[in-house]
Amino acid sequence: MDIQSVTALLILGVLLPLWILFGLADWYQHRKTSIQTTSGWRESALHLLLTAEAGVAVLAALYLEINSLVLALGIGAFVAHEITTGLDVGYATDRRQVSATEQRIHDYLTAIPLSILLLMCATHPAALFGLLG
Repeated sequence: MDIQSVTALLILGVLLPLWILFGLADWYQHRKTSIQTTSGWRESALHLLLTAEAGVAVLAALYLEINSLVLALGIGAFVAHEITTGLDVGYATDRRQVSATEQRIHDYLTAIPLSILLLMCATHPAALFGLLG
């Protein structure tokens, strides 16, 4: 089995399922703090934007050949997602309790996509170097 196959298995079989589990854990934390009555529709709208940002990168990586454009799209989506996450947490902390557990969950929701991006860069060096220059 070559390194790209092992990496694909790691991403699809371990990292993406873990990311989904941490997303569900985050949803549970939101449910516990009743975001529908505390931070309301605005935080939910930010979550929809976060999902769209992540979805663009995930769908591109799943359905397109990994090349410089797909890597750039993934990196751009990651940066946009991080900016939106900052807005989301800033908005939420003024309106509801954001526990240490929820903050740790957010760490994993950031670290897992970053790990996937780094693995994609490592296994597609031609695409990475095409992006760099």
